[in-house]
Amino acid sequence: DAIDDGVRGKDYVVIEGGHIDVTAGDDGIKSDNDEDAERGYIAIADGLVEVASVNDGLQAETDVLISGGTVEISAGATGDSDSARGIVGDVLVAITGGTIKADAADDAVHSNSTVTIDGGDLTLASGDDAIHGDLFVTIDAGSILITESFEGIESEVITINGGFIDVTSSDDGLNVAGADDATTAD
Repeated sequence: DAIDDGVRGKDYVVIEGGHIDVTAGDDGIKSDNDEDAERGYIAIADGLVEVASVNDGLQAETDVLISGGTVEISAGATGDSDSARGIVGDVLVAITGGTIKADAADDAVHSNSTVTIDGGDLTLASGDDAIHGDLFVTIDAGSILITESFEGIESEVITINGGFIDVTSSDDGLNVAGADDATTAD
């Protein structure tokens, strides 16, 4: 339990097993080195990671890489928040395996650049976009169940090559939108 961030790694946070249970008044798990492009990442390969946070659940300055394990996130359920996203990788969110359950007041999965999903079992609920990549979202495999969202999947370019996707949204299921939202195709 933490008043501020639950777990913070300046250069990186790597989880290869165990059971980590975080309750945080700010971000749940954070890596924030913004001076080295190869640092500031979070990698989860195995284990059980449970996060309840006022702000972002997982927040990385560069990449969030999830290849296995079970990740359960509740972000922004209580209190006022500047950013209450489930999983945030400013450069990349790459999911290749594992079981992910994210319930976020804002985006459930978010990148300022690219989201790739090539495996895993995702169950997402969001007050905004369930999956958002400013530039690219690519889905090659995996199972994605979006139970609640405003936009199901949103990006400038959405590429779906495989996998199972079930979307519940109050607006668009898939929304191809420009970075400045000036160009939109539904």
